[in-house]
Amino acid sequence: MKIYTTLASAILLSTLTFTQASAQDGLEIFNDTVKVNRGDQFHIFLKSFSQPIKDYLANAKRIAVDFETTTPNTITVGGAWFQPSAEGFGKVKMVVYQESPYIKDYPDWTQKLDSLEFTVNVLPKRTPAALPYINKVWGMSKADAIADMQNHYELYSDTYYAMNPSLTQEERQLFDWFLNPDFDYPLLALGWNEDGQLYSSNIILADRARLGFNSESEVSGYLEDDGFELLGYDETGLFVAYRESDHTQASAGNITLQGQYFPYINFQYSPKSPLAVDRTTLTQPNARISRNGSTVTIEAGEDADQLVRIFTANGKLIADGKLHNGTNTFTVTVKGPVIVRVGKHAGVKIM
Repeated sequence: MKIYTTLASAILLSTLTFTQASAQDGLEIFNDTVKVNRGDQFHIFLKSFSQPIKDYLANAKRIAVDFETTTPNTITVGGAWFQPSAEGFGKVKMVVYQESPYIKDYPDWTQKLDSLEFTVNVLPKRTPAALPYINKVWGMSKADAIADMQNHYELYSDTYYAMNPSLTQEERQLFDWFLNPDFDYPLLALGWNEDGQLYSSNIILADRARLGFNSESEVSGYLEDDGFELLGYDETGLFVAYRESDHTQASAGNITLQGQYFPYINFQYSPKSPLAVDRTTLTQPNARISRNGSTVTIEAGEDADQLVRIFTANGKLIADGKLHNGTNTFTVTVKGPVIVRVGKHAGVKIM
């Protein structure tokens, strides 16, 4: 049985491009009311798009979003995220803009496309939400694994790839997507090797706080209950865990999706346990870092004139240079995750 041991995450974590992504002609989320935890930062996954957004995205790569609220005593907004600050009910508006021609994922405030209002039910801090089911039977055939997932979820691959037309047919064979009608965990993806066998399973989250930062968390607790050993934390402060019984590695990261940054959990086949990683107390970079395919883009900000180094996940240096003011681009040829280290800041894992 041939199983890849590296995540082909150029697909999983690519910045989405939307065209005729949905059969519906309206801006839609899962429910008119979403339940969220006090104190956590949230993003909202859009399951369908209005015609003005589709028309715009037919000739553009990305949308940008901004959140507004009429209940500031309950909800704090911060651009592309909102944060409940008091228990109870609040009102939030998600506004969709064209992307700025100058800054990636930033709104062009003069070009509003549409908006959506919804109610937020703020629950007590640390209210748990169980992880959704996802198949982790490594080596299972594509047909059998998809059939298994369809017992729980809607197959979403056609819609996902309609959203992402720049991907080649070869790349589209690497992942299948599933829509989960759950605000906390809206998307799931299975990854295949060249023989059509399952080797990677992925869960997208709305709430990064469930992952924790340089500490045990709600998610790492679920993993330990499921037989995983928590090994430590990577350079971004996110957990790395391993389950010896089925050779499964679990880790986490962030993706750019619909103009927002969503956290994700990755499970993948790994015949050997990864080395334990150390906790890090390094500061996060001020620079804004993103990736689209083979291009890593860094908006220098206050980190201008700092040295930047880009490594593969196993520590191989693949690019370096010095940041100048404004936008900097670097080319990487690997498909898996890379670590970007700016100056003496902590490394940032991107896909």
